[in-house]
Amino acid sequence: MQKYKETGFKLILISLLIVSFLVGFFLSPLLFRFSSILFAPNQIGIIEVKGYVLFPQDLDYLLSLINYAKLNSSIKAVVLNINSGGGSAYAFEQLYYSIRLLSKTKPVVASVSGLAASGGYYLAASANYIYATPSSLVGSIGVIASMPSAVFPPSNILETGPNKLSGFDLRRFPLQLDEVLKNFINNVKESRGSRLNVSTETLQKAELYLGSEAKSLGLVDELGSLQQAIEKAASLAGISNYKILILNELIPNVFPYSTLAKSPFSQNLTFSFLNEIYPPPAIYCLYSPFLSNYLSQAFTFYPYSNVQTLQNGNDVVIDYAHSNAFSTQEIESLLTKIVLKGYSFSFLTDSFSLQEKLANAKVFVVIAPTTSFSDQEVEAIKSFVDRGGKLILISAPLRTPPSAINSIAYKFAIVFSSGYLYSFRNYWGIYRFIVVSNFSSKSSFGSSISASPLFRNISKLVVVSSSAVYSNNIYEAAYTSNKTYLFITDKEAQYTPIVVSYYGRVFAIGSLDMFIQPFVGLYDNEKFEDNLLEAALSG
Repeated sequence: MQKYKETGFKLILISLLIVSFLVGFFLSPLLFRFSSILFAPNQIGIIEVKGYVLFPQDLDYLLSLINYAKLNSSIKAVVLNINSGGGSAYAFEQLYYSIRLLSKTKPVVASVSGLAASGGYYLAASANYIYATPSSLVGSIGVIASMPSAVFPPSNILETGPNKLSGFDLRRFPLQLDEVLKNFINNVKESRGSRLNVSTETLQKAELYLGSEAKSLGLVDELGSLQQAIEKAASLAGISNYKILILNELIPNVFPYSTLAKSPFSQNLTFSFLNEIYPPPAIYCLYSPFLSNYLSQAFTFYPYSNVQTLQNGNDVVIDYAHSNAFSTQEIESLLTKIVLKGYSFSFLTDSFSLQEKLANAKVFVVIAPTTSFSDQEVEAIKSFVDRGGKLILISAPLRTPPSAINSIAYKFAIVFSSGYLYSFRNYWGIYRFIVVSNFSSKSSFGSSISASPLFRNISKLVVVSSSAVYSNNIYEAAYTSNKTYLFITDKEAQYTPIVVSYYGRVFAIGSLDMFIQPFVGLYDNEKFEDNLLEAALSG
């Protein structure tokens, strides 16, 4: 009996061992997974932002990674691995504020791996600490925008306000853009604090800096690699043992058209592509060298309209025979004032008829020519001015090189500069919309006299994208502040965007756009247009 009891006990023991083994075999993965949850190691989460953030789906994807990092208790710190030229302004404002909120509970370190430009730097600035490699490109703090269009409603559509269809007042849009820029700069200044060693005016230049330069300016904290950024994040979190978790691999981006996949130096990034995503008006915190190349293609040429139908006389002759880069619609305000003042105008469409046209003219107007005048034409114009005619020369430096208009201007000791004027202190909305409030006349000996009738009742003008105009015999002029720059030379000085020379008979104006709607309505621009015609047509 005792023998049977011992045998039964052994069988029971063996059975228990077998059952225990089988239970352990099948449940061990679950137990391991459960224990890994209970005893998860500290983790450093890495969020990779490589490319452009343009589509809303790209923004949603990055926000989901940020949210995961915020809610996952095992992630003790976050590293932003950035190689980006930015994207839409609203996307990077969202990302900036989301990271700033995250950084209040978990340290965030940015690592610039190649490029952190415009929106890319906006994102980096949201971090507690920024690393960059010495040759990385950092900065380009600023915004660009595609202007809204003037919308003329069809007769079968009824709307309750003039801006209901477009959503924007064209005159106010540059001011709104300036607000976006100020918010960008203020956020950078707030996040960088006393570490920032650069003026607001310098930031407004939107320059890119090498990582080593960016460190000296306080735009980044330290030169180093992604690994150093990870170690810094761990140090700020107070952890020494940790694992690295790349959140982009844990949560893949499944959006097939993602611009996050585009290289920051993509050749396919053009305004045509951008306009397909966000039709104008749209605002971007964006940098791309190929976008710059796209914008600097051949100057804009405007097709000739049938100007013969507009002509009604020869008091004012307007040059249209030298591939002039303007449309008749753009100078509608000028043409209207000529007619309302009781004068007539016509267009020169054939250079061979120049002398015939000038024979009965009072004023000859040359606007943004793209081909130079011949020696014979210049002599004909000089003879016209010498016998009492008036000459108005208007430049458009963003449309045409100065050589064509200077082919006439040189004859009267006037020179239009290359490049355009800009200021960060006296501007209207956009840095190249210069506010001018200093008007006077000077004799050939340099003594100043009071402002002439050209500037009568003028207190402020906005000269838009203007050339600088030089002359050795200034009869009267408008002067910028001495805190104005000329693009290309970047020389800070006082400039003259408007000059009257040659005994008061030649009017040289560096800005065509100041006469075009809506900018002709800014400050006293329209009054200046009136004064210009009166001064040119009188006598």
